[in-house]
Amino acid sequence: MYLPSGKESLLPLDSLPLPYRDAPLPIVLADELNLILSYVVAEPEEQTELASWVSPYAEEPMLAIKFQSPLAHFQGPPDDGGMQNHPLASAGLQAYGVYVVERSPWIEQLRIMQIRSGLYRASEWEPFKHYIFSFHSMTFECIAEGYHSLMVRGPLRAVFDSYTEILDAI
Repeated sequence: MYLPSGKESLLPLDSLPLPYRDAPLPIVLADELNLILSYVVAEPEEQTELASWVSPYAEEPMLAIKFQSPLAHFQGPPDDGGMQNHPLASAGLQAYGVYVVERSPWIEQLRIMQIRSGLYRASEWEPFKHYIFSFHSMTFECIAEGYHSLMVRGPLRAVFDSYTEILDAI
């Protein structure tokens, strides 16, 4: 994990829907060239009245996000109860949010590692952005040049089975 620099700031990524609070069931699919995150979203009328569980067989609204030129990703702690211990908590990171990090200390740390490798070109690092998705049971972070998203509806299993179609669609 990275250490905060004190220069970073968080901007809510309002273009993406928030995750379903109780059971967003995030799925991450990654290889060297592709990174997809999907999660159950809270429908507008459910933003305040949430059920306690989402069935993997229910027709739930899910968002599939394919990140462009992914550089790195992380999934794991903290969960919603430990968010105050995240390195960017003092910058405003909260549970159940979607953010982009301005002046990311993680990008800076990776950039410095690349400078030391001797294969560094500053212009290659300009397009990268640091994204954070804070879920109920985990946090997902990635560095990529951008993303495309697609709303899908169906049982969780069907969404998982259609990842190859999602890769082609977005």
